[in-house]
Amino acid sequence: MISPGWLGGRMLGALLVVFLGALAGCRSVPEEELPPGEEDWQVSFYQAPADGAVLTTDEVPLVISPGTLETARIQAVLLRLTWPGADPDSRADSDGEGGAGELEVRKELSGLSSRQDPPLISLLLPLQGVPQGRPVRVEASLELHQGRSVPVADPFRVTFDLGLSPPGGRGDDFLTLNPRPLLSWSRDDAPSTFEISLAGQREIVEADREAGDDRVTFRPSRDILSPGEIIQGAELSWRVRAVSPRGVRGPWSGEGRISYDPARSVPLPGGLRSGDRTVVSRPGLVWTGVEGTLRYHLEYHLEVGDRRLEGSATTGEKGYHFSGEEADFLSAAGAGATLRWRLRGENSQGVFTPWSDYHEATYLLLVSALEPLIHPGGEVQLLLGAPRGTPGARSDEMPQVPVVLDGPFGIARTPLTVEAVAELFNQGLRSGELSLSGGRLTGFDQEFVLLALEGLDFGSQLGLREELKPDRGSRDGREAPRLGVIPGYRSHPAVGVTWFGAVWLMNRLSLLEGRDPAYLVRDGEIVWDRGASGYRLPTEAEWALASAARRRLPREGWAEPLVVSRELSSRELRGINFLRSGDAWEDPLPPHTRAGGPTSPVGALTGAAPAGIQDLLGNVWEWCWDWYSPKREGDLARNYAGPGEPEPDLYGRVLRVVRGGAWNTPREGLRPTLRGAFAPGAASHSIGVRPARGAPAPPPGEAP
Repeated sequence: MISPGWLGGRMLGALLVVFLGALAGCRSVPEEELPPGEEDWQVSFYQAPADGAVLTTDEVPLVISPGTLETARIQAVLLRLTWPGADPDSRADSDGEGGAGELEVRKELSGLSSRQDPPLISLLLPLQGVPQGRPVRVEASLELHQGRSVPVADPFRVTFDLGLSPPGGRGDDFLTLNPRPLLSWSRDDAPSTFEISLAGQREIVEADREAGDDRVTFRPSRDILSPGEIIQGAELSWRVRAVSPRGVRGPWSGEGRISYDPARSVPLPGGLRSGDRTVVSRPGLVWTGVEGTLRYHLEYHLEVGDRRLEGSATTGEKGYHFSGEEADFLSAAGAGATLRWRLRGENSQGVFTPWSDYHEATYLLLVSALEPLIHPGGEVQLLLGAPRGTPGARSDEMPQVPVVLDGPFGIARTPLTVEAVAELFNQGLRSGELSLSGGRLTGFDQEFVLLALEGLDFGSQLGLREELKPDRGSRDGREAPRLGVIPGYRSHPAVGVTWFGAVWLMNRLSLLEGRDPAYLVRDGEIVWDRGASGYRLPTEAEWALASAARRRLPREGWAEPLVVSRELSSRELRGINFLRSGDAWEDPLPPHTRAGGPTSPVGALTGAAPAGIQDLLGNVWEWCWDWYSPKREGDLARNYAGPGEPEPDLYGRVLRVVRGGAWNTPREGLRPTLRGAFAPGAASHSIGVRPARGAPAPPPGEAP
């Protein structure tokens, strides 16, 4: 019989063996997997924006306290930012615009700032792609080495209001042939980073912060269209938005349109047009092309009678100057020769526009040649003004002061004639650049009066009138307001031209020779581009040089200083048109026109022209570039061109200089140092225009 005590002991021993065996077959649990409960870690934001805060900066520091969790066990910080759509009911479209969005960022602890006493983790809130103006929920968690994550308590919401506005000044929609179109927009003082959306692609643009640069330009780094797509034509949209330094996106600008259409990208003439006359002896062609035109192809025909000269050219310039054989042909052909030409453009991919229609102009020389007064690289010393105490000289002519002028410089032998001015202004009317109404011709975006036909500030118009004429450049022969020449005055100097009109005429002559215009309009002001090769008004010192040159320019240049002040000889006076001069065109009684005057044909009188320059004294005053100042003392700057700023007179007027006197100047007032001054917008029956040119660089196609 088995004792119950023994049986119980044996069973207890067996159970103990089984339990110990089970323990022997199990692996031990590492201490890391037996952390205290999450509720004991107390992981939280030690420093963070208040929930619902509106932030005006994108520098948002976060500090996380790991609580009782050792930082050695933390591998990374996980951040998740989410924001709703712009409209609560909206859904994100194909590129996520206007819809909800999120940003997830993992920051390795090794790359973050931390300290051990107390244990804290510091970082800046990442914001790449976060929109301005929408509430952003920020959640964080800590990732442990074993892959487990521990949430940071108390997530929060913030809204960014950084003052990022939609970029403006995007410009008009434009036509281009460029597979990498140039985009531009204006910027304020704040952003220097922008995001571009173009042809389904996004790109970040870092703008330079150069002083005075208020525009940003961007050109894609790749072709956005193939040649075939450009040939077929396409229209693309683009937009831009500002980006804060840490990536917050501002609102998008409005959409811009980029059009590709080779048929609408044919180059257009910018100087000579169909129906024009060349006016100058060596005409040039200029044209405008759309952005992205890399090369221009030109075909031309020069014809007179049965003689014909054909040619072609390919150039990257927007102009071509006839020289060599072509110039010789035109010079030999003379008046009546016909110039016909057509153009087409080509882009960087070899895509061509169609050929333009043929343009046709007539060769007719209406502007006198320039007389060189200073060689290229040369200089001349000039004594400007009259010595103190000179009999009859006015106070603004004295004292005599030295000035040095650099070459090259040349001035026209005669003032512009009525016929030349009528043709030049009519070209502006045909192109739509000028407007004629109420006896006033206006230009430069109708800001300035260029010519008066009625209601002159002084006297009345002598040689020009308004007429309805068939438009030589139109196909239907319609009539339009044009300038006509009063019979008998074709070769007289044009009058009634304001200083602004004189500036416009110089730019027009430049275009007809394919030269860079010397004058620009900037903020309502006329600005002289001294590096331009085009025609311009002489400065007062340059005009005085022409009057002081007693002979043609020597080959070796001017060795001695030239003196402006001198007494006019009786022989010189016989060749000058002044008041009571007795010339064949003078009528002493108003309106002074019964004898065909009071002006005389340019070059008809040869007085005071020893250097080949005629009508410098008398006939008409001539506009100069300079602002007028009654005082002129001390050493003048090299190439002196008058005071830098206008000096109002006693009546508050600002005036431009005129020189030379006119048909109504008395004999006792006529002298080479005589100065006059008129408001730049004044029109007078006694002021004309004489072209000049420095020509530091030749136009395209012309040898230096």
